[in-house]
Amino acid sequence: MSFAPSLEIDKKVFKTFDFKLLTRSSLFDTDNSKAANSKVETNKYMIDFIGMQQLETPDKSADFHIVVFFDQYAGQNSYIKSGGVMNAEVSLTTIITTANGNTLYTKGLTKAATKAEYGKDVELDEVTRMVIQNAINTSIVPFQNKLTGYKAEVGQSIAFIEADKKHPEYKVTEDQMKTLLPILRRDDVAGFCAVAEGYMPSWEQFLNNASGEEADDVKRMAYQNMALYYILSGNIDKAKTTLELYRPIDKPVSNFLGAIKTTESKYKNSVELEKLITSITPNPEKLAVVDAGKKITVDEVISKLAFESVTGTITIDDKKRSGAYTGVIRFPKISPIVASGGNIADLDAPDLDVYIKANDGTNVKTTLSKVQSLKGADGKNYVVQKVTSIISGNSLSLPTKSYSLMQEVYVSPKISLFRVLIPVEDQSGSSFMIRKTNDEKGVRTSMFNAKKNIGEYLSDCPKAAEMVANSKSLNTDIQGILEMYTSCSN
Repeated sequence: MSFAPSLEIDKKVFKTFDFKLLTRSSLFDTDNSKAANSKVETNKYMIDFIGMQQLETPDKSADFHIVVFFDQYAGQNSYIKSGGVMNAEVSLTTIITTANGNTLYTKGLTKAATKAEYGKDVELDEVTRMVIQNAINTSIVPFQNKLTGYKAEVGQSIAFIEADKKHPEYKVTEDQMKTLLPILRRDDVAGFCAVAEGYMPSWEQFLNNASGEEADDVKRMAYQNMALYYILSGNIDKAKTTLELYRPIDKPVSNFLGAIKTTESKYKNSVELEKLITSITPNPEKLAVVDAGKKITVDEVISKLAFESVTGTITIDDKKRSGAYTGVIRFPKISPIVASGGNIADLDAPDLDVYIKANDGTNVKTTLSKVQSLKGADGKNYVVQKVTSIISGNSLSLPTKSYSLMQEVYVSPKISLFRVLIPVEDQSGSSFMIRKTNDEKGVRTSMFNAKKNIGEYLSDCPKAAEMVANSKSLNTDIQGILEMYTSCSN
């Protein structure tokens, strides 16, 4: 998920939106597009966007455009004609733009567990639509939170300690959990706080008396529950103070060796509590400066979002189609991950399609790995390199190898800088690859620990490494840093 940092929404101006959903198979003209499209007709979807009116048909007058690229629907249980609950895994990408086509927000769901309740005689296609619509609505919740304030579920853990013969006093913590958990799962914040307030003296006593081998387990239990109470009761300063004490002794849940238990399986509960603090925003936040200019249709938005186009000359090595072509070359920004049949998402797609519309009327479809060279009519050079990318899902990020299209930005005898165009890793369009001469791998500004990795990569020039360490925005400063590296004499 990402937001465009330079934009700011005026809710008095933004009141309407239109919506369009496409299967990636239909967008990229694969064999199963007809079958997939039968389940995802756009005009059947009513999006749950608080305070905004959805226009019945795509229209230039819309203040927002919402575009969904649908990847996968996989039902997890059987359809029952008498009614029931359909559970499914859904993969899709939701992108919200202004009327002018500037991206405000993007959110991907990867195999997201989604469900829909349905009544008697509701047809299977309608049940499928209901599940997909629920997934779409889930994908825009963070955007709505920014506009209207907190709306998401609490979804936190209550900690307890199992009692044994040596410590029968711990049973009270299990009784407390059994009381609080149903309240928390109803998102009844007021009810939780009313009950938890009465348990605070007990948690404080456990904290003060913690000793021996189980001391850290006891402290984690107390800090977890106390911090959650402080957050939900609005005492954020006290919550932060508690978390400062909690964080150094917290452990991944799967690594707990003592008796402490939690009611959810999360990586680190203190981290989840910190996320809860940042997500509860009672006042709406501003996202974007309203952009002036020509309004465009949702179809024009889709074309802009889905493809990177280069006018120039491309050379490919692809059997009978090998050779040089001059014309318009289009690269999908959003990789088609639907496998044959449309039900299995291939998250390790190593190659991407390339569409060539040559000036002589020839149309060629090839793949990124077959591209030998590409030069734009404006003189800009492009390169293709196999890299590790990150596919973000609803609750995970997955590394995958893929071919990347990059535009040359800066070249010197010692080092080069490329802007990563495909795959899209940053909605601001500011992901860069840095590569020393004779180094085929390089480092990227969009990967984890980028500042540390780039600083180490340029460590043979201390001045450049220092600039990296002091940089507040690598994407903004990186060319100047590499110019320093080029002039560096160590």
